[in-house]
Amino acid sequence: MKIRSGFVSNSSSSSFIVAFKDVPRCVNEMKQVLFGNAGVYRYGSVSWPAQLIADIVWNDFRRQEPLTEQAAKEDIVGGWVDGQPDYPPSNAWWEKDKLVRDRIESQYYAECETFANDTLERFKEQNDGSCLYLFTYADEDGTQVAAAMEHGTLFDNVPHIKVSHH
Repeated sequence: MKIRSGFVSNSSSSSFIVAFKDVPRCVNEMKQVLFGNAGVYRYGSVSWPAQLIADIVWNDFRRQEPLTEQAAKEDIVGGWVDGQPDYPPSNAWWEKDKLVRDRIESQYYAECETFANDTLERFKEQNDGSCLYLFTYADEDGTQVAAAMEHGTLFDNVPHIKVSHH
């Protein structure tokens, strides 16, 4: 769990743990995996050429090795995935006794670790034989395309886990 102190903006990012059964070997294969025969990527009322988005994802893909299980778990624990235990535990904020508060928070982090382990195990079982990769996109750079990649349907045609880092 990441905790910010000081000035907090409304910027966000999302990471995507993506399972490729057949690892793309070129940008055109990446485009086919992401968009099929579609020529555009739409987000709301705006659209971009699918080739442009595929180029961005391909370049991000080429710079990385397959994701390790430990790194995937850390990404899940460090963000928010649907079904994850709620934070803060409702009684932690109001507890005056620091030892009790620490115990409550420690229990919460243990629950998050268990959730990450279970989520990743299910995902791996459902996508047996696939290679996992991590992609992160953020709307903080101010471009519409970055926001569309973070919040849109970029990986809807590929098995993935979306992890919000807000």
